[in-house]
Amino acid sequence: MAATDTGRRLTEAHRLAQRRLGAQLAIRMSDLWALLDLGDLDGSAERWLRATTPVVNAQRYQSALLAGEYYKRLRAAENVRGEITAAVTRSQRAEVAQLTTSLLVTGPNDVKRSLARGVRLERAVDLAKAKSAGAAVRHTLN
Repeated sequence: MAATDTGRRLTEAHRLAQRRLGAQLAIRMSDLWALLDLGDLDGSAERWLRATTPVVNAQRYQSALLAGEYYKRLRAAENVRGEITAAVTRSQRAEVAQLTTSLLVTGPNDVKRSLARGVRLERAVDLAKAKSAGAAVRHTLN
């Protein structure tokens, strides 16, 4: 927890910046649902994953940049001495297998499970869009 007013303001600003980043990603993930063929979820899932994975990783990189800048500024505001060496690189991507599993389970697979339970297609898609966007945001802000 920040000890100074400046530190608390920086912390709140950082929280809001990360929240905006997550909201932007959720919107982008919703837009990318157009790549899924609802009549062939299995056949179109790979195309969707190829499009969503770089979007998640680009936002993950932005999140890391925000966090690194916040950390430096907070240390200065709180008069923390010493050097820090934390490099943020584009190679710090979400674990591909974990991201792929999360997106498939919360996206196309969730649509199929909902339909099997008798949920209307429109509702099943809405639920899966929200769940997969949430998974993408979690992997991004993690």
